Amino acid sequence: MQRLTILLLSLLLLNGCTTLTQVRLDAEVDRRCREDGGLKIYETVPTPPEKFDKYGLLKFYNMSLREDALGPDYKFIYTNTFYQGGNGPPNGTGPLVSPTMWRTHIQVIRRADNKLLGESIEYNRYGADPGWAVAYASGAPETSYGCPKKGTGVEILLEKIFINSGKAGGKQ
Repeated sequence: MQRLTILLLSLLLLNGCTTLTQVRLDAEVDRRCREDGGLKIYETVPTPPEKFDKYGLLKFYNMSLREDALGPDYKFIYTNTFYQGGNGPPNGTGPLVSPTMWRTHIQVIRRADNKLLGESIEYNRYGADPGWAVAYASGAPETSYGCPKKGTGVEILLEKIFINSGKAGGKQ
């Protein structure tokens, strides 16, 4: 009985510490996001309708080609910078690390003149959940938090830069 009480008290103490860590990291994500997060479009590129699929997505985008994901005319730069933790879910290259906080920065650059056409910057936190020890032991997923909530990411960035020249207002 005494061991069970000690175990439960230890888990409660761990929960309190990780909850404070989660709150601290979420506040840091918000702070960094206010400073430079979001979508920035510097120039749009009129693009022929045949370069889009039926869902309005670019046919010539292939993320597996990394910097050449947009073909020979554009550089596609996708960078994750880890401020805490790392090697977990954001890049999938290693074991789960909790908590993790990182910045994702996506840039599209025209090769002809090396001009930055647009960029997307997001901040995220993974893990540091209340009850993480119990959740980890049971295989339950940890939570994540990020910002900005809307208007960033690869698809939105590409949609805002590469405008369908065959449709009114650039919409499909």
